[in-house]
Amino acid sequence: MNVPEQLMALAKISLVEDELVGLRQKIKVLPQPAEAIDLEMDGTQKRYLQLAKDYDIILSERRQLERSLIEEKDKVRKWQVRAEAIRKEREYTALMSEIGSQKRLINDIEDQLIEKMQILEDTEKPLHELEDALNEAKEASVKAWGEIKPKLDEINSRLTTITAERDALLDALPKSLINKYNRIAEKRGNAISIIRNEVCTQCRYKIPPHMCQMVYRGDAVESCPSCQRLMVSEFNMESAAVTESKPVEQNA
Repeated sequence: MNVPEQLMALAKISLVEDELVGLRQKIKVLPQPAEAIDLEMDGTQKRYLQLAKDYDIILSERRQLERSLIEEKDKVRKWQVRAEAIRKEREYTALMSEIGSQKRLINDIEDQLIEKMQILEDTEKPLHELEDALNEAKEASVKAWGEIKPKLDEINSRLTTITAERDALLDALPKSLINKYNRIAEKRGNAISIIRNEVCTQCRYKIPPHMCQMVYRGDAVESCPSCQRLMVSEFNMESAAVTESKPVEQNA
């Protein structure tokens, strides 16, 4: 591959890289509406799960109080039956005192039970509202990702195709140029710059005229003295765009 062909290949690679940047940006931006829905859904789910957990705790406490109430009332009934059979006044008085304490305990349990029931009643409405909101968010998430996924699949397919095209163009270059391209790309992200009006379009450095002429004439592949990127001319880019115009139109 001679130098003009190398410059043309680099220009085509630059076009492909531009498209890759655009596709990667789309892949980053396209899911954002669905991700926002998922974020809101996660928040709703956390609130729902916490409230449901609190509800279950109070419900368990209410059930325990109900069991305790039954047990304590049963004790009172048994003691009352026993009291009727007692003939000794001191024993009777002691038992009635015990029954009085037991009734106060029952009253306290009943008060706690009423409090728990009120909390449960106050919790049910927001819990149902959160459950409805969570279900709506899940449906919205499924719908959003359902609309986005085919677009992402199409973009990823295109990304795979043109990445292979870029790699094929790179593989055709001399090994030393490939290594240089890879080093610059790893350091700078974009390894190729265009000379336009004798200025590097990447770093805005004024390229010496003799270096510009070397690139314009296709005599050498030069690097920008400032950013070290491989340079192609705007004319190389125009020629590359013409040769790539048909596939670009097909994938526009």
